[in-house]
Amino acid sequence: MNPEARTPGNLSFNNSPRCAIASWILTGVALLLVLKLHLLSALMAGLLTHELVRLLAPLVEKRPTSKGARLVALAALAILTITLLILLTFGIFAFFKSDTGNRQALLDKTSHILTDARTKMPPWIVENLPTMWTP
Repeated sequence: MNPEARTPGNLSFNNSPRCAIASWILTGVALLLVLKLHLLSALMAGLLTHELVRLLAPLVEKRPTSKGARLVALAALAILTITLLILLTFGIFAFFKSDTGNRQALLDKTSHILTDARTKMPPWIVENLPTMWTP
């Protein structure tokens, strides 16, 4: 191994300042474009997927012996992670579209419960119940 080779985390500006400055400028431009094009959620999803695969990769790489088997296992792990994230997103959207997560349905149900409570409770309790409010 070359003793003069740099480690990935050890970046020095003395070795190639033009490359480092160009990479910082390109990173800044990319971040501005992410904000301008409203791609922040996609960026966060990609970073989450990358981090999950990076955290789970050592667990997968311990089992297979060949490099090809490790690559296949890692690809399967990445596909599984992405699939679970997509299904979770669809599940959240389905919840908020259903009656359980619907705001108007919740307000209607609360109104119905308060109306029933007013007819069945004694007057001194009914005075302390909130009044009906519709948006």
